[in-house]
Amino acid sequence: MKNCLIRIWISMVSALMVAFTWLPAEAVVVADVADDFKPVSGYIIMKTDGEYIIDLDTSKGILTGDLFSVVRPGKKIIHPVSGKVLGTLTDVKGILKVTRLEKGYSYARILGKAKEIKRGDSIRRYDNIPALFWDYSGKGESFFLQLRDALPNLKWQDYAAAQTVKPKVPAASGVDGPTMFFILKLTGLEVRDSEFQIIHNYESSKSQPPAAALGAMAPYGAKKQIDKTGESIGYMAEYPGFRSLGELPGVTVMADFTRDDDGVLMTTTDGHSVHIHRIDQTVSSLFGDRIKGFEQILSVQWWHPSDELPLHLAVTGMKDQKVEAKIFAFQKNRLVPFKAWLPYFLGAFDLDGNGKPEILLRQSFDPDLFWGRRIKQLNLVKGKLVASTPEFKLPGNFVVLGSIFADLTGDGHLESIFVRNKSLYVHDGTKQLYRSPPDIGGSLSVATYEVNPDAKELMINTAMVEISPAVSDLDGDGRLEVIAVASDRSLVTASGISPSIRNTKLATIKLRDGMFVKGTLGENIGTPIQGLTVARGQLLFVVTESGSVFGKEGKSHLLSYHLAQ
Repeated sequence: MKNCLIRIWISMVSALMVAFTWLPAEAVVVADVADDFKPVSGYIIMKTDGEYIIDLDTSKGILTGDLFSVVRPGKKIIHPVSGKVLGTLTDVKGILKVTRLEKGYSYARILGKAKEIKRGDSIRRYDNIPALFWDYSGKGESFFLQLRDALPNLKWQDYAAAQTVKPKVPAASGVDGPTMFFILKLTGLEVRDSEFQIIHNYESSKSQPPAAALGAMAPYGAKKQIDKTGESIGYMAEYPGFRSLGELPGVTVMADFTRDDDGVLMTTTDGHSVHIHRIDQTVSSLFGDRIKGFEQILSVQWWHPSDELPLHLAVTGMKDQKVEAKIFAFQKNRLVPFKAWLPYFLGAFDLDGNGKPEILLRQSFDPDLFWGRRIKQLNLVKGKLVASTPEFKLPGNFVVLGSIFADLTGDGHLESIFVRNKSLYVHDGTKQLYRSPPDIGGSLSVATYEVNPDAKELMINTAMVEISPAVSDLDGDGRLEVIAVASDRSLVTASGISPSIRNTKLATIKLRDGMFVKGTLGENIGTPIQGLTVARGQLLFVVTESGSVFGKEGKSHLLSYHLAQ
């Protein structure tokens, strides 16, 4: 009991400290960088046509351009008094750069010089590679220290020494051998290899580029707005803006929509209760009750198993410091428990475009990463859930919440579209077609949990569950565009504390002339958006004013935005 009270007290103190502490923009970037450059190990399979085949692919999070050191154990490090082996020196035989990805393996070529590399040699991603940090912002030393601590496997040069060899204009000339360059500018952070090719690029949340620089796209029925300098800064609607269809109960942290025979149904949650509404010209309530057993509800998802079966609702949340889910049948305006607890995230998807999500996917929970790598499809067979391999290929970093499937390229095949780590991804199977700048998402659905509740030292992890994007043919050219939430986030929060989500707006992503471009739709919303769909020629979305940490209630509204005149 005493330990339990101590944990609760620590969690409350941590929550309040986080709630009132503004983290620098660089700290957010460090978390993104650490995720992109996390260690992955594998082996050399064989040499072919001047390249090497390695036993890693996208399912392990590998991307084209990733760097691997080929290593072999060196001399043992032995304590002079105790004789205990403390470790082993690592001998780097060479650096490989991934050139292309295949299912089950990838191709890589040598950067610079290398010793004899042979079949079975160990490889480690971003390990023992020299790294230079060049500060063009003039105030990045503290950021460098955070970055060095987050990526300890790199061979970092001292901050001051790196600045002495920093050129006036970033370039790799004068640096020998494979090296990674971390280049900090006022606009963000670039990471380049020794060939000076971009590995990753991170925009600073302090620098807000104009919409034109993001490739703004005009939605149907909208006009381009021009500032006094004549530069395009986005698109504003010609017609009146958003219209409120009604206030919703509680502070909505997640909402989901589906079509049924009588129109559009919406379900919302405030993290504890679930409400179901019918949407017409206004919002009418059908059901509302607290869901027992959940410490916190993270997501609600409609699921249509078949036309012969009733509509179902998949609820995912936290229970006993773990992710758990439960499925309910929606019958006679009541939620009837269908399935006992499932230790998974549950996400439903509309693949045939009729507005009714007929596919249900489950994803494992990983306490260290939050999103696990094991994803299965769930089918309802004779009243029982049967798990099977998904009918379609999924990328290794796919998440079943905050995601949709749609044909953006017009090739007749569905691409997976999902929001993770502040970026929107578009994948064709396992192939990445697009990754947006890191300003997508921003949700009040935040999970905070103990990574290992039985450990002596308390370790807390915090993760955000994003809302799913929507798709619509905004400009009337016969091709779908993505509509997603974009925002500024400068605060990591604990459960029950509102994140600092500012400048919320609707972003659009469209394939144009062979490349994806990013734009804006309508004016700045300001407050968090917690649900989004397109139905009957209008964009429906839920906005939430979350209130304060001292108990002042917030408000949520369902807004409508007509996409055509």
